[in-house]
Amino acid sequence: MPIKSDVNVDSFGRCCIKSTWSVVNKQHSVLGIHGGLFYLCIMKAFFLLFSVIFISGCNLLGIKPKPAVDSFNSNFDSSPKITYLKGYQPNQASGMADSYQFPKHVWVEENGNTSDAFYLYDYEGIQQGTIKTPFKNYDWEDMAIGFGPEDGQKYIYMADIGDNFGNRKEYQIYRFKEPTFKNGTLKDYDTISFVYPDAKNKDSEAIIIDPKTKDIYIFTKELSRTQVYKLAYPQAFGNNVSTAELVKNLPFFILTSAGISVNADEIVLKNYGVIYYWYVKTGETFMSTLSRQPDKYLPYTAEPQGEAFCFANDGKSYFSMSEAGNAGVTPPMRQYFRSAL
Repeated sequence: MPIKSDVNVDSFGRCCIKSTWSVVNKQHSVLGIHGGLFYLCIMKAFFLLFSVIFISGCNLLGIKPKPAVDSFNSNFDSSPKITYLKGYQPNQASGMADSYQFPKHVWVEENGNTSDAFYLYDYEGIQQGTIKTPFKNYDWEDMAIGFGPEDGQKYIYMADIGDNFGNRKEYQIYRFKEPTFKNGTLKDYDTISFVYPDAKNKDSEAIIIDPKTKDIYIFTKELSRTQVYKLAYPQAFGNNVSTAELVKNLPFFILTSAGISVNADEIVLKNYGVIYYWYVKTGETFMSTLSRQPDKYLPYTAEPQGEAFCFANDGKSYFSMSEAGNAGVTPPMRQYFRSAL
C-alpha cells in the first residue's frame, strides 16, 4: 500500500519515469545493439535529474506522512553531520555497513569497474583500513552485516547483484566473517549464487538480512515497482545455484538501498529521493511490516545518485553516501542523529 497523503508520490514518480522510459526505449530500439551504452548513460542522467526534481516536488507539495508510532522515538535531526573522507576517497560508494569489530567505524564498498576491495573509515571520515577480496567486483551494489552459519558471529554480506544491461546469467552474494583486521586480504568466504524465477534478469541494489531468521531479502530496482525476493536460510553456497523466491511486490520504485536496525525494530527502504521508514510493531514479521504503509519519511539531504545507507549499531544515528563522485569532488558521508525525547 502506498503512503497515504494528498499526493501519491510513487504514482507521480512512475508517471514521470514512464514518459522518459518510452523515449529511451524508442532510442534504444533505433540504435539496436550499439544503443546499450547510450541507454545506460541516458538512464543514469535521468535518475540524477529525477532525484533532484522528486525531492524538490516533495518539499513544494509539503508531503509529510504522519508517523504511526507514538511510543517510540523515531525522530531524527534534519541537519546531518557532514564528513569528507580522508585517505582513499570512494567515488562510487554503493553500500556501507557499521562495524561491530571496530566500533564507531563504517565499512564502505564501491560498485563495478572499481577495485576488488572495501574500506574502513572512522566516524570522522579518516580511512583506517583496506580489505582486498579474492572475488571480483562485477557490480557490488549493497552490503550488510548480519548473522550467519556460526551462532553469535557477525558476517558481512557483499551483494554482487547489479545488472544494468540485463545480461547476467546468475548473481552472487559473498558471505564472510567480519574481518578482525583493518588491512589485508580476505581468505575465507562463501559464494551464494542464485537466479531469479524463469531465468529472468533483474537489476537490484538493496539487500537486508533478517536478524531473526537469517533469510536474505533482495529488492529489485525497477521503474514502476519493487519486487522482493528471498533466499531462505540456510542458503546453499559453493557450486550450488539457488532460485530466489518471489515473496512480494511493493509499490516503490528505483530502490537503491535498504537497512534494518540492530534490534530489528526499524526498517528502511531508500530510493534517490526518499527514505521510507517502518517501525516493527509487536507481532509483525519482516514482510508483514513492509506490507503496510511506511510510518514516515526519514530526513534526507538531496544526494546525486545516493545509493548507500546504514543504521549505526548504537541506535543513535544513520548514515548515507552518494555514488556520484565522477565530477571531481568525492561526496561526503552524512550522519543523521536521533533527536532527544
